[in-house]
This record gives sequence, C-alpha cells and structure tokens, in this order.
Amino acid sequence: MFTATKASGAVTSPPPRVPRRKGRAASDRGQIPSGFFVYGTLRPDDDSGASWTKSFTEGLEAEVAYLPGASLYIDGSYPAVCFEETACSVRGMLLRPPSTSTGATGLLAAKLAEADKIEGYPDLYSRTVATVLTDKGVTSPAYVYHRTGKFDRASRQRIADGDWLSRKR
Repeated sequence: MFTATKASGAVTSPPPRVPRRKGRAASDRGQIPSGFFVYGTLRPDDDSGASWTKSFTEGLEAEVAYLPGASLYIDGSYPAVCFEETACSVRGMLLRPPSTSTGATGLLAAKLAEADKIEGYPDLYSRTVATVLTDKGVTSPAYVYHRTGKFDRASRQRIADGDWLSRKR
C-alpha cells in the first residue's frame, strides 16, 4: 500500500478509489443523509482554533472520508469546497449520530441548524447532499457545505492534496 509522509511527520494514505461519474461528484439529493461531510473547521481534528468545532462535533461519531469530484481552496482563513470537473477529492470526516442513538434524527436536525448558522447558509455557503467514501470503502450520502458561484477560485489558493490539515500556515 502506498503511503506518504506530510511535513508534520504524519503518515497518510491516498484516498480510496471512489465509484462516480467521470469528473463529477456523485449527488444523492434523493437520499436521506446519514450525517455531515466536514473538511475544515468543523472537523474534530481541526487545528485552526475555531470556537465552534468542539460544540458542533459533540455527540457525533467521526470517520475519515473522501469527497470525489471536488477541490479544496483557502478563502481568507477558512476552507471552501468547490465541486468541479476533476479527478481530485477532498479529505475530511464523516460525522454522524452514533448507530446506537435512539434520538439520531433529532440530533441530526439540531446539528443541521447549528451547521447552517456556522456556515452562513444560504448566503455564504450552499448545502447539498453528496456521496462520500469512508476509509473502510463504504459510500454514504452526507450533507456537504460548498461555495456557490459567487466564489472566485482563480484568486484563491487551492490545497493540492485536498486536506485542510496540510495547508500552509
């Protein structure tokens, strides 16, 4: 298996191959999302110091996941996903209520309202449901916040490996 070492010394694996249409993220708008695909300041391992990270991730299980057909950019101090005609993928986490949770639907609804506020939905970020692939090779529909057409990618720095934690600080 191929592995790479980041400047931080962390060993990473390349994202698993994701079944999808050529060059586009798979959309699951008709399916019920199991949770959230988070790629930046909502990731439980985020190192930016965002004040909302701990509160948002509380009560949710996290699993490494990848979003195909998307690229990650830095917009000021924050990450921004853009769906593109690309073979690239974004590395993040799939956050979802515990499988043993009896109140999973209510927790997901509460977290959705919280995420909408954090992400400035619908003005700053749009929200959609897309297929993500976990490290275990399981696909899952998840809410993804992404930048709208108002975002000028040409003037922003793209994170080549799609991982927020590897950005230059």
